[in-house]
Amino acid sequence: MAGTRGALISEDTDKIAYLGNNVVMLAGSLSAARELLGRCEAAITKYQSGSDELALTNLLTALREAVKQRKWERINEYLSAKYGVDYDYFLLRSKDHFSEAHYLQVWAEIRAVDLDAELVISSFSDDEAVLIKIAIDGRVTWEDHYSTAGNGSAVAHAFLCQREYSDDMQLHECLARVIEAKIAAERTPYVGQATVVEISSPGKIIDVDAKCLSRIIGRIHKRMLTLPIGPIDERFLAERPNGTNEGEA
Repeated sequence: MAGTRGALISEDTDKIAYLGNNVVMLAGSLSAARELLGRCEAAITKYQSGSDELALTNLLTALREAVKQRKWERINEYLSAKYGVDYDYFLLRSKDHFSEAHYLQVWAEIRAVDLDAELVISSFSDDEAVLIKIAIDGRVTWEDHYSTAGNGSAVAHAFLCQREYSDDMQLHECLARVIEAKIAAERTPYVGQATVVEISSPGKIIDVDAKCLSRIIGRIHKRMLTLPIGPIDERFLAERPNGTNEGEA
């Protein structure tokens, strides 16, 4: 496995989980992602793909409760390993045993404890596509149109933002946007080049043929390597007099 030991990369088959008709993408530390998924599994499985908005609201509430419990566990693990106390003890008795400076230091360490993993849950509500993201800091959000997770998340999201979203776009347009963002994210350390695409619709999942996917990737690579402008006419380039900087006398 490339990259940090235990980190999920795009080559891993463990990146996708299927819970009922719901699809979950995992990112981050493999063990942490599995434990987070385990905490959320009951809530996700209970939600039936295509349910109404009330059921979706209940799912969000249940996920936030599951994440809260997992975050509590993570903090307990950290405090027990480093200080030999659990979170309850720290909240109730810490001021009796820690100096004020040490107490504030431990609080800063607690605030830095995250989930070390992220999940993106894909499903449907009344035939409308739904994406729910559990971020590494524990926030649970209902995403608009698209979602990204993992090491290359910021780069991929930036590329997706460049093109205006439309519910009426054709399948090939959607594929091009997603694959373009994935290719751009490969510049990020530990993001692998292997790419697998699944298309979800109510009641079924469709795989994209590897040969077709390879052709699309090749075309996008070629387009991304092509400079959007030609040579610049030297008449539009002028050296500043005496090499002075702007604002100098």
